Amino acid sequence: LYCSFPSHSLAELGKLRLPFVESLLAEIRETGKLVAGLGLTPYTVYLGGGTPTSLVPNELDTVISALREAFPGKWREFTVEAGRPDTITEAHLDSMQRFGVDRISINPQSMHDKTLAIIGRRHSSEDIRKVVAMVRHAGIPVLNMDLILGLPEENTDMVAESVHQTMALLPENITIHVFSRKRASRYNAEKVAYKLPGADEIVAMQNIAFELLATRYEPYYLYRQRDILGGLENIGFAMPGYECIYNVVMIEERHHILGLGGGASSKIINPDLTLQNIATPKDVRMYLDRLPELLAKRSAALHTALS
Repeated sequence: LYCSFPSHSLAELGKLRLPFVESLLAEIRETGKLVAGLGLTPYTVYLGGGTPTSLVPNELDTVISALREAFPGKWREFTVEAGRPDTITEAHLDSMQRFGVDRISINPQSMHDKTLAIIGRRHSSEDIRKVVAMVRHAGIPVLNMDLILGLPEENTDMVAESVHQTMALLPENITIHVFSRKRASRYNAEKVAYKLPGADEIVAMQNIAFELLATRYEPYYLYRQRDILGGLENIGFAMPGYECIYNVVMIEERHHILGLGGGASSKIINPDLTLQNIATPKDVRMYLDRLPELLAKRSAALHTALS
């Protein structure tokens, strides 16, 4: 089960903010009825991407409570992709702890403040350290941290330093992304003339990152994106025994994945192992307008796959 949120602040939605949350809650309830009627139980739940912690704490509490009520039973894994460190508060973490979140993702992207300013992030490297300490104090057992190789104006030495600093925080998972222009809307929209690494340098960045990570972590999943530098890939690393179940089943494409929320994608596996993809619009207005149609389409696809 995958639950998606807008990647920008929900405050930017203005009067659409509450309708979005209410529609998401309705989708959770209706999908819970569908799953129960088919005798299914989700065994891994992933809240995010986008930024679920852009919800105020009581709204996040309501969403997680709705998930627990709609999908009762024991989940093997419950991840919240908190994303931006500047959105995370102790109240958010308290809600996660109370509802049994056992994996959280915090995404520094880089541990260099100059780089963070260039890419428009509102947090600093010190903010990252403070949030990690808050996560540990809250008792959430598994922490993932994302880094991006090939960010504007960075070099191999800077990548090595970011990896060193991230490893020093002892996250159970570290995901190494490679810069992709479609991931960097600000870079494209403003045509910013920052220097990006060439093919040889991005390979060198990846090599040094992998060499450092190999002392404590093992790779366990990978995927590629369009327009990724050097034609490389994003790779997830984990301390042995801490691999993310959701990431594995998402990449394997051998399990039904029900995507809820704006921008989510459902993957329905047919008996012959062909795949039905059902995408939910990223645009919030379209998501609100088309929700009944999307619920019916997903229900029909799942019934057909299980018949």
